[in-house]
Amino acid sequence: MKSSAAGWIMSLIIEDMNEDGYLDVLLSDRRGELAGVRWLENPGTDLTKLKKPWKNHWVGARGRNVMFISAADLDGDNVNEIVVPHYTDEDRRLSIFKRSHDSNSNAWSEFRIKYPEKVGQPKSVAVGDIDMDGNPDLVLATEFVYGDRRGIVWLRYNQSPFDSTWQAFNISGSQGTKFDLSQLLDMDGDGDLDVVNTEEHHNAEAGNSGLGLIWYENPVK
Repeated sequence: MKSSAAGWIMSLIIEDMNEDGYLDVLLSDRRGELAGVRWLENPGTDLTKLKKPWKNHWVGARGRNVMFISAADLDGDNVNEIVVPHYTDEDRRLSIFKRSHDSNSNAWSEFRIKYPEKVGQPKSVAVGDIDMDGNPDLVLATEFVYGDRRGIVWLRYNQSPFDSTWQAFNISGSQGTKFDLSQLLDMDGDGDLDVVNTEEHHNAEAGNSGLGLIWYENPVK
């Protein structure tokens, strides 16, 4: 693939976005004229076309600081939604973008989740069944976490993943100030998903080593 203009790429996800059998590139970019969530269309097996710039398709959150995103099937229709943490200044948001069922359409609907209270600025979101109730949950990691704010929380919906309000539950507490990309892994082999992240802010400043690489044990089992 020939290069695409970019500002500050956060996520690169390889996925067949238009169900044509070819792997496309879903990305989030937080800076510049191309800030937002978009995907680059794989032109197929023609080597000449593969070497040219791929067609750009917008998903949403244009012009905003878009952070680490996730793609997952939240509503069980076998089509992935895109979960996006994003912000401008003090306007912090967490959105779900759902695509039309017509694979030839590039129409996306945005469903905004009320941003949790007492957390930092959005940095990443991961999808997994944290409470093992059969429904997907969200793990939101944040930065610039001060005072009694929480750095990492998990969120659960009540009726539908497209509800505007999800319940937020504490994971990290107030310890740590700058978290990054979450990995949901069963670290202790007990059958539930734990949360692995890094806390990187001022790791070497004034003798403060930070938390470094950490994992939070899920207490559900």
